[in-house]
Amino acid sequence: MYRKFLSFKVGLVLTAISAGAMLTGLLSYAPAFTAEHLYVFSLLISSVAVVGYGLIVRARRLSFENPVKSE
Repeated sequence: MYRKFLSFKVGLVLTAISAGAMLTGLLSYAPAFTAEHLYVFSLLISSVAVVGYGLIVRARRLSFENPVKSE
C-alpha cells in the first residue's frame, strides 16, 4: 500500500512541476529562446511529465491488481 501511495504522489508532483515549469518557461522566457533552446526545453519538461504520468498509471494498475482485503 505504501509503495503505491508513494508512486502516485511522486508522479503527481512530477507532473505538476513539469506543467508549471512549461507554463512559466513559455510565458516568461519564450521571446529570449531560439528554436533549438525551445526544442530542448520542451523535450526535457515533456519527458518529466511522461515519467510522472507513468508513475500515476503504475500506481493505479497495482491497486487494481492487489486490492486491499478488509478483515
